[in-house]
Amino acid sequence: GSLRSRIAAPVLEQPTQGLSADTIALTIGVGLAIAVIPVIGVTTILSILAAWAFRLNHPIIQAINWTSAPLQLLLLFPFIRMGERLFGAPRLTLSLDELVAMGKADPVGTISLLGATVAHAVAAWMLVVPFVIAGSYFIARPLLPAAARVRSIHSSTRVADWLPIRAASPSRPSSSPCPDAKARSSVDGSAARCFARSSSPDRLND
Repeated sequence: GSLRSRIAAPVLEQPTQGLSADTIALTIGVGLAIAVIPVIGVTTILSILAAWAFRLNHPIIQAINWTSAPLQLLLLFPFIRMGERLFGAPRLTLSLDELVAMGKADPVGTISLLGATVAHAVAAWMLVVPFVIAGSYFIARPLLPAAARVRSIHSSTRVADWLPIRAASPSRPSSSPCPDAKARSSVDGSAARCFARSSSPDRLND
C-alpha cells in the first residue's frame, strides 16, 4: 500500500544514490535501537542526533523511528521489569496507559518523577542495544542489494510497458502532396500525373 511504499522508498532508493549497503544496514540497526528506548517522546531528537554524529541517513532513520512506535510501547514494560530485576528495585504499579500519557504530556517531568525506574529501564535497554543493532545489521545487509535489484527490475518493466504505447502513436502525415508518386507512376495513372506536376519546370523553379 501507500504506507509501505513511503517506508520502503527511502531505503531502496539509497543504493542508486551512492549510499552503501553497509551504511543503510547500520542506519536501520541504529534507528531500530533508538526507536525502542523505554522513554516516551525522545526518539525523534535522538534519531536526529545519532544520524548527525555517525553520519547516517536521516530519511531512513526517521522512517524506522516512526514505524517502530508500536514496538516501543510493546517493549516498554519488559525493559522496566528487566531493570527492576537488575537493580532489585520495587515493582512499578502504574499502567501502560498512564505511563504513555505522562510521557507524552511531560517527558522531562516523567523522567524526574520516575527517575529510578526510567534509569533502570534505560540500563536494561543499553544491555540489549548491541544485539538489536548487530541483529538488524546482519539481517538487512544481505537483503538490501536483492531488494534494490527487484525494485530496479520493477521500474524497468513499468517503463517497458509504457514505451510500446508511445511507439504505436500515429505519426504525423507527410507534408508531401504526392507521397511515393514516383515509385507508383508505372501502375497508377493519377500518381504519374501527380509526379509530372511535382516535376514540372514551374514547380522546380519555386
